Amino acid sequence: MNLLLVEDEEFTRQGILTLIPWNELGISKVHIASNGVEGLRKANEFRPDIILTDVRMPKLNGTDMAIQIRGFLPECEIIFISGYSDKEYLKTAIKLSALSYVEKPLDLEELENTIRQAVSVIQGRLENRRLQEEEQRKLTKVIPVLKNEVVSRLIHQNGTRGDTAEYLNIAYPDLPKECPYIAVLIELYGMAEQSVVVNGNMTSILCNMIENRIKLDKYRGIVGTRNDNLVIIYLCLESDANISEQEQNVMEFCHKLKEIMETTWKFAIAVGEVCKGLTEIRFSYQSAAIALQRAFYYGSGVILLAGDLKKTSEFHLREQDLVRMRILMENGDRCGFREVKEEVEKQVLACPGTLPSVIKDQLLPLAQMLLTVGKREGKVKEQDMDSPREAFNSFMFFSQVMNYIEDKEEWYFSDIVKNDNESEYVRRIRRYIVAHYSEPTLSLGQIANYMNMSISSVCIHYKAECEQTVIQTITEYRIQKSQELLCNPEIKVREVARLVGYSDSNYFIKVFKKAVGIPPQEYREKRMEYEYT
Repeated sequence: MNLLLVEDEEFTRQGILTLIPWNELGISKVHIASNGVEGLRKANEFRPDIILTDVRMPKLNGTDMAIQIRGFLPECEIIFISGYSDKEYLKTAIKLSALSYVEKPLDLEELENTIRQAVSVIQGRLENRRLQEEEQRKLTKVIPVLKNEVVSRLIHQNGTRGDTAEYLNIAYPDLPKECPYIAVLIELYGMAEQSVVVNGNMTSILCNMIENRIKLDKYRGIVGTRNDNLVIIYLCLESDANISEQEQNVMEFCHKLKEIMETTWKFAIAVGEVCKGLTEIRFSYQSAAIALQRAFYYGSGVILLAGDLKKTSEFHLREQDLVRMRILMENGDRCGFREVKEEVEKQVLACPGTLPSVIKDQLLPLAQMLLTVGKREGKVKEQDMDSPREAFNSFMFFSQVMNYIEDKEEWYFSDIVKNDNESEYVRRIRRYIVAHYSEPTLSLGQIANYMNMSISSVCIHYKAECEQTVIQTITEYRIQKSQELLCNPEIKVREVARLVGYSDSNYFIKVFKKAVGIPPQEYREKRMEYEYT
């Protein structure tokens, strides 16, 4: 603790410096000044905890100096010493909240006790501050827990009763209870493909971002999580706005959330129906939760409104469709198989009210059939057999279910994975190409990550066994698939390019011509002529 002694009398200054036991009092450093101007400068330089100053001094008296010091050291303890019992000085000392006023001639014991009192006051203040900071740290840790508890309890309970109301008042002391509210749910499916790595808990980081967005938009609301992938927002709306304006404001808010999230997370947002207050927020949550299930059909990045939902019939896979696809498989009729599969897909999309779990259960027999028939006919090896049920349970979206079925279809109908002489290493790479050839981003790096090898190792081993590069195999398979698609005159060449993994149709035409000898359109025309002759 530092002390500044300001005294113009040399004898008095040296006596105080010499006779007071500073270390015993807890003073580690004493700075000195001989007048008010020097005292003001040194106070600004050394920022003392205590100032012991004479009142009457040349250049600048002690009280005027203290007034200026109070401007930049408001908590500094000030002790005045003076040989005059001047009431005006005493009044100024009181206004400055000076700790004490010691008269000359000095009583060293009195002065020592006064300094000890100043040290005690400062230590008490520091201890109180430490305790407050400790309480704040504890509160900072418990507040997120309370917020999560509040959002979970409000799903089932009236927010104005019991512990829920108490937690609510601690976490959100100024939040109104009776104004209109709306529930907004955000389900996280993982990180976006091009996202920067985020350190820490995903939902906690997102909650902080949302709370900042709410403050920026001058909203009020409750933000918390129910599990590691669901963020719940109960947004307080303007009471004087009509329902249409309220919904429009919420949609604008959701689009802002989407903008700040889409580069980092895969997600879906669902908005419930407006309710009268926190006592009814559970109904808004329930409508949002129902809407959120439809993200299964639409994929990541969608914003779903409970008010837009329409009742639909429930999807059921017809037994005759399953039988037809089995016969078409056994006859090797891939085009027919695809036609039936596309019909089934349309039937599913026409029933978006069907629970995702029901869709998965209904389509599971189709995936199992592709594997079991393929195994029986020797087209799918034992080591290629996986568990469709486990795969389906992990899928968040309908597109993932259909991609899985399409992958198994590729395995069954394609010649690319039927060579018994190939090693498991090569077969794994070929299966990966079959599953991902339609993605423009398919690269050696992706394949190397899948194989848990370096790119150079993948290239060397693959070429040594196959006598062609991985890139050549990808190109060869893409051209093979494009030839199949070109047989359908309704699919434009640029769409064929996109379906086989080329985002640039001009580049696709160049690659196709190099591989086949003629451009895609000419190939199509020749195939059409051949079919009609």
